[in-house]
Amino acid sequence: MAFRKRMSVLLLAGLGLLPAASCGNNPFQKQITINIINDTDFDVDPNIVFDNDTSLLAGWFPSETLETGLIEPGGFATFYLPCSDVGILLSDNAKLIDGGLVIATANDSVTLTDGDNFECLDKIEFQFIGSANNFAVVTFVNDVEVD
Repeated sequence: MAFRKRMSVLLLAGLGLLPAASCGNNPFQKQITINIINDTDFDVDPNIVFDNDTSLLAGWFPSETLETGLIEPGGFATFYLPCSDVGILLSDNAKLIDGGLVIATANDSVTLTDGDNFECLDKIEFQFIGSANNFAVVTFVNDVEVD
């Protein structure tokens, strides 16, 4: 009996007849992979922002922030977002942090736009490099640098 119930739930979820799980937890939903790499000697607050719209206004004022927390030196984090949630995506004024103090702010990354820079199911990577004097973010889509 438990097996039948479990199979029914899986079948309904697979058909999209159950409510979607929270961001990135639904294995049946098409997703974008976002990797964040901290190649610095300090903590990084990547401040990844996104919007489901692709308009100019959405690029200036994205409505959502990816909750990443601080990425420690040499750290790596992976996040998944449903494709339908991401029309634009960027790192907006990422912070380099030493002992709780902001020691540098990076220029914004390239603003990635769905259909122009990435597609559903792509892998997007934000790599943070440098130090207080030259802190920067380099952006990749499917292992190809975007500038």
